[in-house]
Amino acid sequence: SACEEDRVLTRLSSSNRLKPPPSKRWILIKHSMGHTGPMRNETMTEIRLPEDAESDAIERQEKFWAEAYDENKAVQTEDQQLVLTWGPRGSWHLFGMPAPRCYFSANGEQPFSTRSFCLFPEANNPMEFLQWRGIGAVLMKGLNGPRNQRQCQDNLSVTHLGGGWEAFCVADGHGPDGQRASARIVQALPHCLTQTSCAALLAAGGAEAALRHAFLLAEEDLELQARHAKTKLLLSGCTATCALWNPAHRFVWIGYVGDSRAALLDPGGDLLHESLDHKASVQGERDRVMELGCEVDTQQHPDGTEETRVFIRDKCYPGLTITRSMGDTCVKDHGVDARPEVLCWPIDNCVSQHSGAPLLIVASDGLWQPLGTMRVATFVGDRVSRGLSMQDTVEELLTMAKASWHDLDREYCDDIAMLLVTLPGNGFSWESEPSLDAGAVAHSAW
Repeated sequence: SACEEDRVLTRLSSSNRLKPPPSKRWILIKHSMGHTGPMRNETMTEIRLPEDAESDAIERQEKFWAEAYDENKAVQTEDQQLVLTWGPRGSWHLFGMPAPRCYFSANGEQPFSTRSFCLFPEANNPMEFLQWRGIGAVLMKGLNGPRNQRQCQDNLSVTHLGGGWEAFCVADGHGPDGQRASARIVQALPHCLTQTSCAALLAAGGAEAALRHAFLLAEEDLELQARHAKTKLLLSGCTATCALWNPAHRFVWIGYVGDSRAALLDPGGDLLHESLDHKASVQGERDRVMELGCEVDTQQHPDGTEETRVFIRDKCYPGLTITRSMGDTCVKDHGVDARPEVLCWPIDNCVSQHSGAPLLIVASDGLWQPLGTMRVATFVGDRVSRGLSMQDTVEELLTMAKASWHDLDREYCDDIAMLLVTLPGNGFSWESEPSLDAGAVAHSAW
């Protein structure tokens, strides 16, 4: 995951703690894990806090939990309650299921396993909705070395908000509670877009303003729930990308923080637009976080690649590889904030030049990092031109991404969340939508 690159903030006992050299705030540990592949990728490192920094982080986390919050609002908007808001005005919401419970393992998720999806209001087959709508979706746990002691930290959602608006979200978690952050964000962002303030903006044609406001509301919600559920949000968070679309408008809006990329393809598979990752390697992003209290460290690896991470000035944490995120409360006052960049991409031109609908891809960096945008676009265009469904296309794309990760490192593959969406014109009708039981209450996810 984007921030699976900072994937483990390990707490070690004093007897076996590995101290980083005084001049370094991270250490390279891949060889000690029996690494056999090429040292090519920045995901090969792990941040370990020195003992004094760990104590400081724990103190700050406990202070965050102790802050006053609206407990009634937190209870009313817990995950189990949030999903029950879907159904009125024909709205529905689909997202990745929580990790399976397992009596024999603290993890419960096997490498390369794919998660099912929850749909609210409840329906027998969520994949039927995706197929009807022309959407392919996959959510896969990767491989994290021989220990492999973590859950999938990516998640995604597809939401019909009502009024013709749809939202497509992908989030990529990092840190000790990254999976909780990403799962909450892909539910909270669509929910925030239905709230009075955002709904009024959408009704007035202010999609960009609605997205910006929804991200701020979702960050507030994430912090509220973290205090309520004691989520370790100080050093945990996620990327977030939300694409907002309505067939009555000939644009698609992309709001995002981090490096879960979005790309727009014409019906022939040619790349039209892509988002630019929020990383310290981007000069504007680097300057902003440094001006507001962060330091950017770069380390050269033995294979010649460089790794760049963001720390609070004079601190040994958090060591993020992105410059904007949801959560990560330790750096919210130091420039790594949740304010999204919002893009507006026209889709009229690509429709006029080709038959068929344009295609939108939203995915975590587990897809983009080994393949690159152009290779993904070419692959998708080829498969769609052969008549493959969106679901068959993303499943084949997932297979290719796994093979590429294996070529890079036989002991590591990032989690992957991916949506491939057709964007039909304003002749699209919701009347053929499969039926939902608006009164159903689904408990199986919890």
